Amino acid sequence: MSSPHQPRDSRPTAAFIDFITRSKQSGLDGDGLKAYFVASVDLAAYWSRQNIESVVHGLGQPIRVPVDVIEARYLRVFSLLVYVERASLLEEFACRNLSDGLFPLCRFPPTWPDDSPLHRDLYELIREHQWMFFPLVINQGSMCNRKLRTRHILPIVEREVIKDSPAVTITKIKVPWGCQRVLEV
Repeated sequence: MSSPHQPRDSRPTAAFIDFITRSKQSGLDGDGLKAYFVASVDLAAYWSRQNIESVVHGLGQPIRVPVDVIEARYLRVFSLLVYVERASLLEEFACRNLSDGLFPLCRFPPTWPDDSPLHRDLYELIREHQWMFFPLVINQGSMCNRKLRTRHILPIVEREVIKDSPAVTITKIKVPWGCQRVLEV
């Protein structure tokens, strides 16, 4: 599929696309194919208050979502919207509490009007591009029996087979910092 970016990118948006190009890491999707993602810690490092304000002010229309709320609850949603050139629609997420914690979206949000072409088109863009901004976070407490979508990106940056036999293969993986929440015991 072609990139959603058009030559009309504003400077702040173009700077973000350059950041994505430099910062994306290679993981695996559910089919074992290479897929790119950006860790949330990298997004948080990029999105300074000044960078967020540059995008917001460059839209030509106000977004009534405070920067501190974007930073705390919508940073990955905001990143996704900037990436697909729909940052002006952030209020559609904030007013319906569609925050980072509810992603990736697996179905059309029930709080959106079903008959709206704007919302249908936006959902299709999200379905295609959300995975880069919402890779699986390896969490010790919530991985058992968890079902993943085929497009979900496993943030595995290194693999090493440490035992391979007819009965079992054991693989050691490396997950980047920022894509894991493992508790020390």
